[in-house]
Amino acid sequence: MTATGAARATTRHARHAYLIPCAAQAVITSPRPATPATPFSTHAAAASVIPSANQSSHSPSSASTLASASSSSIPPSRSVDPSEIAKFSRMASQWWDPHGQVAPLHRMNPVRVRYIREQVTKHRRDRGENVNELEGQPLKGLDVLDVGCGGGLLAESLARLGGRVHGVDAASASIRIAELHAPQDPCLTPSSLRYSCTTAESLLASSQRYDVVCALEVVEHVTHPPSFIQTIATLVKPGGMLFMSTINKTTKSWFMTIVGAEHLLRWVPVGTHDWEKFIPPSSLKRMIGSAHHPAHARDTSDGGKLHFHVQDVCGMVYDPLRCSWSLSSDDTDVNYIMTAVREDKAPQQ
Repeated sequence: MTATGAARATTRHARHAYLIPCAAQAVITSPRPATPATPFSTHAAAASVIPSANQSSHSPSSASTLASASSSSIPPSRSVDPSEIAKFSRMASQWWDPHGQVAPLHRMNPVRVRYIREQVTKHRRDRGENVNELEGQPLKGLDVLDVGCGGGLLAESLARLGGRVHGVDAASASIRIAELHAPQDPCLTPSSLRYSCTTAESLLASSQRYDVVCALEVVEHVTHPPSFIQTIATLVKPGGMLFMSTINKTTKSWFMTIVGAEHLLRWVPVGTHDWEKFIPPSSLKRMIGSAHHPAHARDTSDGGKLHFHVQDVCGMVYDPLRCSWSLSSDDTDVNYIMTAVREDKAPQQ
């Protein structure tokens, strides 16, 4: 197939478009008015904090420096890949530029937050809570963890939905951008949103556990997915929820994300995706279902199993004519998002 033919094929099938797999999340238009995402009004400040994607940070030596700088202040992690941290450190200054490298994320954000909103509302209603008292804020009163928060796109949105949000990322450059941007919205206070440059593994040492844990477009960037999933699952309170989204491992996903998005359309830098790290929904379900509490693995009859069940799996599909994303119950060929709920059962002693 010629390059022209491939480009046409990409356009014909663009409704199954890719999702930038970032150690970052989504900017969302919340139900109540909030400060709109701008082309990052702290962009000038960001430039002084971290080199932009157009500067010399693309060089191998700079990438190494970024990886070292981003990881030097955090504990060693079995999951963190230094090359991935360097990759996202290079694009840190563009997190809040809706026309930059993360523009596709800005377009698909409302879909992911709508999904989380609907699933949390359903879960709280099923548990007998009066959701009408939440006043349009389904995360009200909940402790929320955003793993791989990047520049704070999803974290800010979840805070506006009422959550007490803790955003964590191993890339210090991204955390600095997130901290610069949050004060632009007076609705976001230190009590509703805070950030830490750390890893999920390091949070296990704390007694803090969360009602909702999100890891969106993160698992395909870690070095050992089962270990990472076990870690974030352990951080979920009994009765809490785990949200994960990633890219399916199919021929279509390879064509759309790597051939189309990277090489033909140049929507994201070449090398952003690694098809070998894509994960089918069945594999992700299996890893979540087998997650166990390491401290109780030998002390219980069930091996310290955390008792998660997958409540929902939904595809996310792009419509190029409307430049918008939608949820699909039957199309998970490329992008998908999953909800898992931990049973109200503490590990047996």
